[in-house]
Formats: sequence, structure tokens, C-alpha cells
Amino acid sequence: MLCTHHIGLFIIIIATQATHLWAFLRTVQIYNHNSTVEHILRKNIFKNYDKIVKPYAPQDKNSLEVSMKMLVKSAELNYEKSQMILSTWFIANWIDDRLTWNPSEYEHLNSIIVDHREIWHPDIMAFNNVDANMEDDRTHVNSVLNRSGGVIWVEPVQYIIHCKTDTTNWPHDTQTGVLKLGSWLYLGRDLNLTIDEGEEVEMASSHSEWDITNVSKERNIRYYDCCPDEQYIDIEYNITIRRKVHSYKSVLYIPALCSISFNLLTFWLSYSDNQSKLFVNLFKRTVRHFGHYGRVHKSTDCHFHCSG
Repeated sequence: MLCTHHIGLFIIIIATQATHLWAFLRTVQIYNHNSTVEHILRKNIFKNYDKIVKPYAPQDKNSLEVSMKMLVKSAELNYEKSQMILSTWFIANWIDDRLTWNPSEYEHLNSIIVDHREIWHPDIMAFNNVDANMEDDRTHVNSVLNRSGGVIWVEPVQYIIHCKTDTTNWPHDTQTGVLKLGSWLYLGRDLNLTIDEGEEVEMASSHSEWDITNVSKERNIRYYDCCPDEQYIDIEYNITIRRKVHSYKSVLYIPALCSISFNLLTFWLSYSDNQSKLFVNLFKRTVRHFGHYGRVHKSTDCHFHCSG
């Protein structure tokens, strides 16, 4: 009786392990199958592909259209250098008709991820970027390729541009910077840069000293004296930022109000009451010290002006 019980328990354990093994092998088989399908697809579409050659323009258009969009994530200002630092997501879309396929021939695979070194990309650069070496340090990310040859390229980029600062209304000031993007080599007849309409501002960091109030864009067609017959297309983004005034209440307005109040208080003290006057002067210096402390040891990553 005991032996029969052990045999039954052994059979149950073997059956359970066999079920787990079958499920594992089935998962591996499906994974390998999908990987094989994508491998075959990539092998076929990249067989005679040259990433240096620009994709062909559609028959009804003279040049390849590249739709551009920029999401501004945050903006900072460097007063000493008169520079605006922008953290953005650069988004571009275009169609490469050499990279199309029929999904029914590849297990209904509609899109794949491609490395930036595998396909052609437009050479979009910031013409007025302060640091030209930043273009070489960009984080080149992968792109999404769909069955129709559509490419979606989303890349995080930081731009540093010159900004003419105006502190007339400080700390209620607003500043505006202009970012100019365009192709470095392609002419307008080869590459048609267009604007993808939509929101250009994402929620900025709460630690930033500035609010992004407006981002406007404009598409320009320019002709230069050196090449009067050739057109050059660029996209200009005007970024307006406004200082967060509430950051200055604790380190500017309150110390200034206290300093004014104690200055007026000295007129009510007796001329011979040197001890009281000494106390007031020491307190005023303490208030100024707190203003300076708030500027140096800022708690919200903001740059404060000294109230003293």
C-alpha cells in the first residue's frame, strides 16, 4: 500500500515537471520563431541598401520631405555667458521607400527597431549652437521602421544658444532665445524640411528657475549671395522663458522688507541709545547674511541675486 502511494506521488511529480518543461520549450520555440522571422526580414530589406544614399523622393514631389518637431523639456539661462541651455526631444519623420515589406510574408510583422548606423538619417544640425562639438557628443538612439518605409526618429538633444539677456524688469523678467535648425549639406531641392504641428512644450522640471511660456516656430527659405540659384531651408524656434518669482520671496523680498523696517526703526531710537542701535545694525547684517546664504546654498537649484 505504501509502495503504491509512493509510485503515484512519483508519477505526479514527473507529470508536473514534464508540463513545465513543455511550456518552457514552447516559449523558446516561439521566441526563436519570431527572431528568425525578423532576422530574415532584416536580411532581405538591407541586402542592397546603401545608408549613404538619400531615399528617393515620391514621384509627385521634387524632394524628400522630412517632418520635424521639437519638444522643449526644460530651459536654463547662464547670465555670465548670455547663453540659454535647452533640453529637448528632437523628433523627425520621413519615408524610405527602399525599406518596405509585405507583413503577410513575415508573420504579420509591421515594424522593427533599427540602429542609427543601419539606415540613412537627415543631417539636421543647430546652426547657432555655441559648442559645435556637442553635435559629435549627441546620444544617437535607435529608430522605428514600419512596413511602409516610414521612419520615426526621437532623440534627446541639448542645445546651447546665445541669448541677449534683458534684466530691466528683474526678477519679473522674460528672456527669448532663437534656435535655428537645418540640413548641413542638403539643399532645398533635395531635402524639404517641414514643421510637424502640435505642442512644443513638455512639463518642465520643478527644480528649474524658469517657466517656458511660449515656443513658436517658423519655416524659412533662404537664398545666399554665393549661390543665388539654390534655396536653403531652415526651421527657427523662438523660445520664451519667464523667471519663477516665488523663488525670491524668502531670500529677497523678506530680507529687504526687514532691512527697510529696521532702518526706519533707528529713527525712533534715542541718539544716546548706542546699545539698541548696535543691536539693530547687527540684526540688519544678519538679514543680509541670510539673503546671501539663500543665493549660495539654494534649496531649489535656482540662482538668486543677493539682497544686500
